[in-house]
Amino acid sequence: MGNRIFLHYLIGFLAIRGVVEFSRINPMVFGPFSVSHMMSLAGIVFALYLMNYLKKNNPTREVSHVEKRDIVNISIVVTTLMVVSLVVYYFVQG
Repeated sequence: MGNRIFLHYLIGFLAIRGVVEFSRINPMVFGPFSVSHMMSLAGIVFALYLMNYLKKNNPTREVSHVEKRDIVNISIVVTTLMVVSLVVYYFVQG
């Protein structure tokens, strides 16, 4: 379960980073996309591949019912990690 949360966080972070990069002036490498966009896209593709690989090779036990509380808790954790990563990112950037 923990690796899924991390991979969802990673995808969210890379998607946000890709959007933020549109507001910066960077050398473009392919149309309107910079190296940072390409790296974000590569990271998202890799994370999706890794999620699929883990799903096939590490089957989880069947859960007949997922508690709404669990969904809310995971959403809060992922959102918190995304916000913290953005704060750290902008703090480092100055």
